[in-house]
Amino acid sequence: GFCLRLGTIRGRRVAVVISGAGRQKAAHAAAAVIEAHRPKLVISAGFGGALRTDLRRNDIVVANSVAQENGEELSLESADDLRWPRCFIGRMLTVDRVVRTVQEKRQLHTATGADLVEMETAAVVETCQRLGAPAAAVRVVIDTADEELPPHLDTIIRQQSKARQWGAALGAIFARPKIAGELYQLKENAILASDRLAKFLAEFIARHAAD
Repeated sequence: GFCLRLGTIRGRRVAVVISGAGRQKAAHAAAAVIEAHRPKLVISAGFGGALRTDLRRNDIVVANSVAQENGEELSLESADDLRWPRCFIGRMLTVDRVVRTVQEKRQLHTATGADLVEMETAAVVETCQRLGAPAAAVRVVIDTADEELPPHLDTIIRQQSKARQWGAALGAIFARPKIAGELYQLKENAILASDRLAKFLAEFIARHAAD
């Protein structure tokens, strides 16, 4: 399942959907919302890992295309003039796993030319195209191209509930106590990144509504 909250942003009705990590969950949530609410725009938003070395933590990336490791690529329309500090137009890469190491980030950047890697956008865009809904993609950088993510992170985020995520995290800490500090720091980074993403999305939605 997924979490759905309805509300308004600057007078614009919005539905905020928390799908969970991965293509299947994202596609299911996108299809359900499109069929129930017929939105004028679907925005795939969340965290991403930088593949480009000049991207910094908390930078915003708006996609003009979404690549996949099988070579397929989806095009997106994006605003050329976003008037937002540390905001970039670029190519996203959707994969089926957490890209954790610096080496893999470099390999993916070389192979695909993508600026940022994440786990859901291609599935959301494909669903939107199939159901005739306009789509956009916005990500905030949570880890740079030169940073490594903690081991076991992929296992933790794929759990089906908060309780299971806590269980997986505790198991990882018992196996490697050092990871506790790394997970705490990642949580702190995520709080700051979420705040910046939320502020950007409010502006993005307001500008889209005015067009």
